[in-house]
Amino acid sequence: MRETTCVPAPGRDRQFGTAVGEARSPGEGWPGDGLEDVIHDALLIELSRNDPGCFAEFYDRRAPEIHRYAEFRLGPELVDDVVAETFLRGFRARHGYDAGRCAARPWLYGIAGRVIGGHRRREAVRYRALRSTSADPATRRLAGALGGLRRRDRDVLLLSDWAGLALPEVATALRVPVRRAQTALERAYHRLEGEPA
Repeated sequence: MRETTCVPAPGRDRQFGTAVGEARSPGEGWPGDGLEDVIHDALLIELSRNDPGCFAEFYDRRAPEIHRYAEFRLGPELVDDVVAETFLRGFRARHGYDAGRCAARPWLYGIAGRVIGGHRRREAVRYRALRSTSADPATRRLAGALGGLRRRDRDVLLLSDWAGLALPEVATALRVPVRRAQTALERAYHRLEGEPA
């Protein structure tokens, strides 16, 4: 039986034992757009069940985008804690990850959303502060609109339009039916369209 190890992150001395291909360096482009990335992430999580070090490669690939998402939602003060907690929960839950059911990005954004959910009051304060103090009128308008949305509608909107997840991926991340995610997205768009300029 051949030992299979994970894709090396920069600076790691590991040999990759599958035909998926070489990984992108962290920060090179926006990962998650292609089938190879979906397979690669799923494989890394699968391999991390027996070789926990493989989860570090998954972290290297996905932490920058989770960091940007959490910072947008909560501001810079809590972002490092949110990212750390997201990946800690992901690491602990990796044995329950079903690579055949969903891609890793929705799974990971779902975890991040639940971590961010523990900071809802902080998120609301951030939107109020941006609405009243930003010099940019577009930022004030967006902050006011986001702050006025229902929690679920805001989550769907930001996962779809900011994180770039497709609607079925948003539904997976939030553990809701696709139709419910679609309805929430439509409500959010309707609310944003009605926000005064």
